[in-house]
Amino acid sequence: PQLPDGSPVLLTPGDDFQAVFVPDGFKRVSMIAPAMVYEDINLADTYQKKPPVTLLSTAGLIHPEFITRGGRYVEGALFVDAFYMDSTEPGMRRFVDDFRTTYDRDPGLLEALGYDTLTVVRGVLAREPGQRPSFRRELERLALQGSVTGSQGFDETGEMRRDLLLMTVDDDEFVQLRPTPLPENM
Repeated sequence: PQLPDGSPVLLTPGDDFQAVFVPDGFKRVSMIAPAMVYEDINLADTYQKKPPVTLLSTAGLIHPEFITRGGRYVEGALFVDAFYMDSTEPGMRRFVDDFRTTYDRDPGLLEALGYDTLTVVRGVLAREPGQRPSFRRELERLALQGSVTGSQGFDETGEMRRDLLLMTVDDDEFVQLRPTPLPENM
């Protein structure tokens, strides 16, 4: 932005804006965070004398290297994702445990989406739809139970309705904020 005389508008981090959105993957976001602090943007309350600025991003930050690379500069970052392998939700725990037992490795987002997709298709096929139009009608009526990616079914345009997870980094760990995680002993 510019002032009427053509000079640039100088914004003060923390006063003129309280968040910065960086839509990229864990490698770049973890490198950008320390550079932002170097430029006097107070991420994660690094400088107590300046108002804090929250780092916002998209899915794909849940990776151990994000915290290792970004260190204290990514503390308090907020981002969304569709799959969190360490969720305490019983259906998610069951999916992760079964996947590990079967394939001897951890599942990722693609495996979780594949699981949800096959669950949907199996549910619709159990109703024995005839042709393609009846398959679509059955998709619209389907109420998903036990989705591991927050899928809630389809809207009238055929788009998937989904509740994404709101995540943060707290004390060098990923933490699920929303939906509120269940206690681990359940």
